[in-house]
Amino acid sequence: MTHPQRFPNVPDEAEIELALLPQGTLVFSEVIALLQSDASLSATRLRDMKSSLRRVAKVLDRPLERIPANTKWLQPRLQNVSPAACGIAPKTRGYSLSALRAAMVH
Repeated sequence: MTHPQRFPNVPDEAEIELALLPQGTLVFSEVIALLQSDASLSATRLRDMKSSLRRVAKVLDRPLERIPANTKWLQPRLQNVSPAACGIAPKTRGYSLSALRAAMVH
């Protein structure tokens, strides 16, 4: 049974989090679109960067459209995630974080 929202005009927690970010902050889906349009990236590098963005989205259990490419937002959320609990080897985690940083800087 679906219940009506208790306060329909109040934004949810995720909307509030995004509203507090600096204006113009990209979200992961926008970063992927920009990466795909960059002809200077090799196919392997593009694949790795996109994979790292998707992996983080999966770990955070959020869609790409709801994850800001902002290190101050990401760091405390990723800090609380155990790689082993997500089935990720420490070496894979390190490589994924490196590719994530590269994708956000690119």
